[in-house]
Amino acid sequence: MLRSCPEVQGFERTSKYLVYYPSFNFREQMVANQDNQIAALGMVWYRENDYDRLKAMFEDGDKLPGTFLRWQDQAEQGRKKLSREGKTVIKAYIDPETFPEWCAANGHRVDAAGRMAFANAEAYRVLMKM
Repeated sequence: MLRSCPEVQGFERTSKYLVYYPSFNFREQMVANQDNQIAALGMVWYRENDYDRLKAMFEDGDKLPGTFLRWQDQAEQGRKKLSREGKTVIKAYIDPETFPEWCAANGHRVDAAGRMAFANAEAYRVLMKM
């Protein structure tokens, strides 16, 4: 369970990591260690064959680029920029079959905040395996 971390605005603390929720268009999540060093970024990622279905499913799907290729171009630009900055980027693929259930089970709506929480959870899951 995430708890608010008032001493660092925009961060929430898990048992071992701080999680930053920025407002970038490509929906990234930063997972930092307790020294505030960024350990990984979870970025929401889509598969081409799921994009239109997911876009229709999301409460705010109208805010996403009209086509998968436009979204992919923007997301790749963001991913490459972060990688050049030395950040580890973890792609958090959203599955249209399981995402609504994940949101419901974790207290999120099927919207940008839910997608960001999912990306964060995926980055955290991957980090815990390292």
